[in-house]
Amino acid sequence: MNPRSVGLSLVTVMAVFTPPPSLAGASAPSDGPAAVTVPDHETSTWERFPHGMLFPELVADPRAPRTHTALATTRLDDAQFLAGLAGFGVDFGLFRRSPSRRGGQWQISLAGGVNALFDMDASSRDLMDANYQIGLPVTWRREGLAVRTRLYHISAHQGDDFLENEDAIIKVPVRNMSFEGLETMVAATLSRWTVYGGAAKLISTGEDLRPWLLRGGVMVSGDLSRAPGWRWTLALDLHSWQENHWNLDATFKGGVELAGSRRPDRALRFLLQASRGRCPYYQFYDLEWRSLGAGLAYLF
Repeated sequence: MNPRSVGLSLVTVMAVFTPPPSLAGASAPSDGPAAVTVPDHETSTWERFPHGMLFPELVADPRAPRTHTALATTRLDDAQFLAGLAGFGVDFGLFRRSPSRRGGQWQISLAGGVNALFDMDASSRDLMDANYQIGLPVTWRREGLAVRTRLYHISAHQGDDFLENEDAIIKVPVRNMSFEGLETMVAATLSRWTVYGGAAKLISTGEDLRPWLLRGGVMVSGDLSRAPGWRWTLALDLHSWQENHWNLDATFKGGVELAGSRRPDRALRFLLQASRGRCPYYQFYDLEWRSLGAGLAYLF
């Protein structure tokens, strides 16, 4: 997907969703991805740059754009090392339309970020792979049901230090891992529980890759009654790609988070994590992956 086509697509979508002056009102912001406020009135309103997401945050998804750091003892194919996992990502709401309770809400966002894998055992802490992504999610939500369709671009690159290191823990050919995809996900939230699932298809690839991917998972969370501001969460994410012969990749994360005293949407999340299957970093996508570690996620 060339820059001109991306730009034209963005301009077209913004033209469709830009509210007319008569609908320039703003709906109340959500308290988080799983708690969305729907106006009591029956008149549709538009909000520019809304806060929060209508689709629940997929806590255990290792490929999602989020701001995080972690250390994990990792086995990649036959190599074992201490991995540094770091990323920066944001889902920035552009417009939200809040119609009546019967109609649900719509939101269009711009989501992007980078997830990086480091070899912490190397003297120069080599950057093994950096996965960059940008996407345009369109989400509909009504009460506990949410649907998200996302057009996205991903490109993955090995770091220069890693490529030049003759003693690197593993050597693979540099691949042209640049592709675009279209994904649709459905999530249902009931009380503390959220289940989700969906599929994606790669529509343009640099390598000859089989196009279909399946996704699913479950999350549960709640407040710690004796610790105000603290919450606990458990999450399991499942991923299967046709290119990897439908091998099932599983990631589990569990821990607690502490919310800000004045801004509950700002929080620090402490997580234990474990994963197995194929590597979630695309330069090594077909290699066996086992990982166990702990980290932090920064919510803002």
